[in-house]
Amino acid sequence: MVRFMAARLRTEVVAIAGKHQVRGLSMCRAKTSLSFGLAACLTSWLIVGEKSPLRLYFLYHVAIPNLWARLHIIPYIMIVVLRPTMFADGMQYFLIFMQWAVIGFVFALLVCKRK
Repeated sequence: MVRFMAARLRTEVVAIAGKHQVRGLSMCRAKTSLSFGLAACLTSWLIVGEKSPLRLYFLYHVAIPNLWARLHIIPYIMIVVLRPTMFADGMQYFLIFMQWAVIGFVFALLVCKRK
């Protein structure tokens, strides 16, 4: 009985400490989700940011910023509903990150293999 418990405990520790999974979430899915979120935040800053180096270009070429705003209609609506008095830009980037992290996770479900 003690050997069985020790062997079971060892396998559980190995399963938890494995390098491909972190508490049930595979590293592939976590990295893909995080990458989608960070890439969306960076792209959002480049397209609509006030301090963006591409600000003057997108001032006269409005098709891409308009498309980007349409893709982020849910975070924009949530900002309007929540009406934050402070840190509205930070909250907006967080909501954009969350939207694209969820999209990245769904994409990772299709792409990443289960082991």
